[in-house]
Amino acid sequence: MQTCLGSSSRSSSFLLLHRHSLNLGNAASKSYGCRRTVSSAVAHSARSPLEELSAPRQQTLTVLHKATSLLPRVLPQRHRSTAERESLEFWDELLIAGYNDLSVTPGSKADDSVRLVVYGLDDLSEGQARDLVTALLEEPFASQAQKEAIRSRWQFTSNDVHVLSIQSRRPGLSTDVPTSLQVRSAWLQQLPAAAQIVELRSRHTTPPPYPSSKPLFTADIPILVCNPALSSLDTLVRPSLQPPLPLSHPHAILVITAPYSADLETRVKTLFPDTLTVLFIDPSRALSALRTLSAAPSSSVAVQRYQDDFDGSRIASLTHAIRELLAASSHILPRSVSPALHVHTAQANVAGSLDACNIFLARALREIDELCLRVGALKDRVEEVRVRVPQEVFGAAGEGADEIQLAVGKAKRDIGVVMGTLTWWRLLWRADDLSEVVGAAIDRAWCKDLESKLIYHAGRLASLQEDLAKSSKTLLASFPPSSPFHSPVLENTLSRIATSPSFPVDAPALTAPLTWRRQQLAFPTARLHLSAQRAMFGMGGSVLGGMGAAWAGWVGHLGLLDVGLQPETAVGLGLLGGAAGVRWAIARFEKAKRKWWKDWARVSEGLRRDLRTALDNTMDEKVLAVPIEACKGLRELAAKRKDQVDELKEEVSSLEADLARIKSDSK
Repeated sequence: MQTCLGSSSRSSSFLLLHRHSLNLGNAASKSYGCRRTVSSAVAHSARSPLEELSAPRQQTLTVLHKATSLLPRVLPQRHRSTAERESLEFWDELLIAGYNDLSVTPGSKADDSVRLVVYGLDDLSEGQARDLVTALLEEPFASQAQKEAIRSRWQFTSNDVHVLSIQSRRPGLSTDVPTSLQVRSAWLQQLPAAAQIVELRSRHTTPPPYPSSKPLFTADIPILVCNPALSSLDTLVRPSLQPPLPLSHPHAILVITAPYSADLETRVKTLFPDTLTVLFIDPSRALSALRTLSAAPSSSVAVQRYQDDFDGSRIASLTHAIRELLAASSHILPRSVSPALHVHTAQANVAGSLDACNIFLARALREIDELCLRVGALKDRVEEVRVRVPQEVFGAAGEGADEIQLAVGKAKRDIGVVMGTLTWWRLLWRADDLSEVVGAAIDRAWCKDLESKLIYHAGRLASLQEDLAKSSKTLLASFPPSSPFHSPVLENTLSRIATSPSFPVDAPALTAPLTWRRQQLAFPTARLHLSAQRAMFGMGGSVLGGMGAAWAGWVGHLGLLDVGLQPETAVGLGLLGGAAGVRWAIARFEKAKRKWWKDWARVSEGLRRDLRTALDNTMDEKVLAVPIEACKGLRELAAKRKDQVDELKEEVSSLEADLARIKSDSK
């Protein structure tokens, strides 16, 4: 970064003194040389001047074409952009302007000139910018009419005119353009190339809608006037600054109207790019010096005061910086100065558009990261709910028996009391009622407390489901229609899930396994009933058979029937048969009860699995269905956007490499 503090040499002639101050004599030129020098290899090139300029011009046109094709796929349109500098239309207009400048064969435009754009960054700087232009153009010995034309150039323009072009009067130029002023200016004529000064109104003094910043970025030499007392230097480098400033332009000049200080110079060097030329100038003092000399041209005191004020204003450093910029481009041919600067301006705008692409893509990556964080937070909440809810419903594992075990154990104890009353002798009059007795006992004792708890938790899950669905929809609604994460398809999918008939959480979703498993006990109970009846029939048959044997022995003892057995033997056989039948009936019924309890254990174990499975299915298919689908859809959108950004970044990097190679080859 160059920081120039120039002064002019003294002269005895007033007119020569002023021109000498503007032109910067040899001593000043040597003291305040700036950054750009001419390569001896280019200066002694054997190729023709226009051929020398043609290669970078064609290469720049190629990069312009590629950038114009790339920008619509990266930058948003103006109504969707948060900053003018990141809008597609802003850079598209600049690249088209650059393309128009470079499409014309160098030297073929007779009125082509170097564009010097002067812009004041605030209210005070706008007035100082106008004083700066006046001090450059006004001559102390010019006619009063010419001075007045320069001084009052803005007084007769309407408020909707934001741009005023000042050119040196030449034959063939139109003089009836309301936003153009033609003057006879020694300062413009002594430049090594035809130039025009373009003044812009400050946005701080212009009511909305604000004018475009296009003239600033199409300038071949943008001159920005800043007063640090009103415009903080830190804000000038912010990408969100409105209007944006071409600080990265290779020919940009920042004029600071504050008094020079080493601390301020150090701060400026740390804030701005090295290519920016920074000058400390007091335009008001330069203008005062000119008017002092005009008021008393024959007074030695006025001459001395003019000399001191003009040198102290350091305005000559601006002339020297501009002349050196033009001289660096005039080593080929004077007519090639403006085309060469147009090439540099087009390259600067391509670089600026690529910087805007990088800023936008970096923001896109941050948006992707932010989305992943928000999706991750929702996913973490889903996982937390997935772990917490089963513990709340059934109890935490490892802390003793869970709710299912306690309920099944209590039901087993209650039914065990009923089953204990079903002894073999009571079956004599209750065998036909056994199914009703056991079924009623199961209905009374089958996990009633657990069923009540499940109904309560079903209500809580319905509320949790509504909250999670609302959070998911709020997350999707937070993306504006211009966002790449705004997906009507995903929103429709969530709405379809939320409105499906199976989506609401009701009590049967959790309690259905209790009903299924209770119904499964009907078959073991019926089988127990049949076993009891068969046992009773068997026991009755054996007892009757024993009684019949005893009766036959007794009849044989009376001589009524010959059975071949002694009465005592017949009675013993009858008693033995009856006892064996009773024992067989008892064993058969006890075996049937043990089998029933095995079925109970199997059903109870299945109930434990079914209840947990029902809860898991309810969580996945109902409670967590919307947030899970939202997380899945948003992650797919984030992955797709990440791939797009990576691909675009590669294209931007490729164009940046091409542009850097063109700049390197043209040096």
